[in-house]
Amino acid sequence: MATTDEQLLALEQQMMRNYVDAPAELEALIDDTTKKVARELYFSTSQTSQVEFQDNVYIFKAKQKVAGNKRLLFMVVINKEHQAKINHGYKPYTVTAELDNRFSYNENLEAVVNTFFRHITGLTPEPEELEE
Repeated sequence: MATTDEQLLALEQQMMRNYVDAPAELEALIDDTTKKVARELYFSTSQTSQVEFQDNVYIFKAKQKVAGNKRLLFMVVINKEHQAKINHGYKPYTVTAELDNRFSYNENLEAVVNTFFRHITGLTPEPEELEE
């Protein structure tokens, strides 16, 4: 009887590690990587950053433009492994965002890079309908 209880407890702890701790660790990894990339994009004169994330190497290139009354951020992200495998015909990720004037450029970069990492890892929240 004690063995069954111990097995159930071990199984419960394993499930907690797999389903609760793993997303929390991934969130921490995303946050750390986001800060690193945003800092490099902000302080680099070429606005380029290269980072390894989940066994893939990504190269980020950002450019800020002003169109009318809006500040826009254009970002290209290249996955070096996919680019090497596919070679010709590879299409990099492209990200376009309107910058929020209430936040600094670095904070806007962090938000866009964080959203990109959440998208590729599947941690984006599910869309929900708003009640009217």
